[in-house]
Amino acid sequence: MIDFQTPQRQSAKGILTEFVYNLQQTVRAFGFLLILFLVKVDSVKIYVFFGITGIGLLIVFVIGYLKYRNYTFWLDQDKQEFIIRSGIFSKNLLVIQLNKIQQVHLSQSFLQSIIQVYSLEIDTAGTGKVEAKIHAISHEWAQALKVLLLQHVEDHSHETAQAEVKVETAMWHLPLLTLIKVGLTSKYTQSLWLILAFLGTTYNGYNEASELLPENTEEVASQWYQQFQIWWLPFLLACTILLFLMINLVRTVIRFFNYQVQQQNQSVTLSFGLFSRQMVLLKKSRVQWVSQTQNFIQKKLDMADLVVYQTESSSSHSKSKDKVEIPGCDTESVARFKQLFLGKQEAATEQLSANYRHMIFPILFLVVLPALIWINVGIDNWGYHLLFIMYIPLQCAWQYRSYKKSRLQWGAPFVQIRQGVWDVETQMLDVHKLQSIRIRQYFWHKKPNLGHVYLYTSAGVLLFRFGNYKKLVSLVNHWLGMVEQPNSRWM
Repeated sequence: MIDFQTPQRQSAKGILTEFVYNLQQTVRAFGFLLILFLVKVDSVKIYVFFGITGIGLLIVFVIGYLKYRNYTFWLDQDKQEFIIRSGIFSKNLLVIQLNKIQQVHLSQSFLQSIIQVYSLEIDTAGTGKVEAKIHAISHEWAQALKVLLLQHVEDHSHETAQAEVKVETAMWHLPLLTLIKVGLTSKYTQSLWLILAFLGTTYNGYNEASELLPENTEEVASQWYQQFQIWWLPFLLACTILLFLMINLVRTVIRFFNYQVQQQNQSVTLSFGLFSRQMVLLKKSRVQWVSQTQNFIQKKLDMADLVVYQTESSSSHSKSKDKVEIPGCDTESVARFKQLFLGKQEAATEQLSANYRHMIFPILFLVVLPALIWINVGIDNWGYHLLFIMYIPLQCAWQYRSYKKSRLQWGAPFVQIRQGVWDVETQMLDVHKLQSIRIRQYFWHKKPNLGHVYLYTSAGVLLFRFGNYKKLVSLVNHWLGMVEQPNSRWM
């Protein structure tokens, strides 16, 4: 039994974390001066540098130890408050009302993973930052305190402030081989932007460095390019694809390494990360909608990526944790997670497809307008003409597939919005989670009877465009009637 009614300190290993944290702050503030001193000082006075450095490390360690000794936290059951006392010379008392707590997060940096402690962060309503953070707490205490605080969030129970660690049952684990498959088959767009940023930086660096090169460098490079341009483009394409795959693989493995899902009562704990370990608690009451993404390759490998959207936090630091990814799920796992977060689902009985006007404006701006500019510019290079001729049908096919995949599906009490081209995304929402609905119809859409519907939840907005306006109005009226039922809950 862990008694949180009496003041508790962080783990004794917190002395090391406080020391490292203070050392980082000191290095950021005085690191440049130390390096400058080391460069300027002669060999006779080098001992002065090491002496100053040693004294500085000792001072930083003492400050870290005093911070650890003077940092205590406890739960006041009578006043329903969580209290943190800190400070060395100036004492600070932070009082958090339990009913103001929105979420409790656990994280683990590389150092914390070595010494086996966690950071615990508390988010409250009405603030734009993390309200409180405990830097070093054991896994047992962290889980106990987290469950206890979130129990007060939901039911404000007046039970004793003692938390017995409950046994978590393993629900799902992502094998390393599956994680590698995920890294090789997903998130190409994000990697593309990273590569473009890298190429832009490299190009700017080349322009600056070219001023230092001999005058005939550009002429030699031009001759070399004309000689090898036959195989240059295939080689560049192969290198780009390989770079894509490597970036995806490394980013995915580092972020989602050893992904585990554990169920504890009515909540689910997700933990993942190689160097920085993250632990996120998902409660069904906070889940607003679930997104499933799958491309052609993943479909053949029986994989899909899920994203669970929770009620948005007011803290900008925690908004990234309101959207939790679960990669590499097979068909059975997808069904289990949908059942867990959305409840029992029925197959969609009806659907509404987008009108062909869905692809008109993209084709005008991405095909017709570039073609007109290309003709007026008058580029003579046949290689660029070939690339542009290939671009036009590919872009048209892309927009056509986007139009064909865009559809709205429903079956009480769920709504699904399907969209995408390569990565086809299906957004699934329980109608009772809706906060408001808006239908928009531009004046030029009145004659073809088209409109857009916006579904607002506390986790964001879902949008379906270019649907039959009269049908959308009928659906909205039906959904609003379901939301207004007395037993409906959005949280």
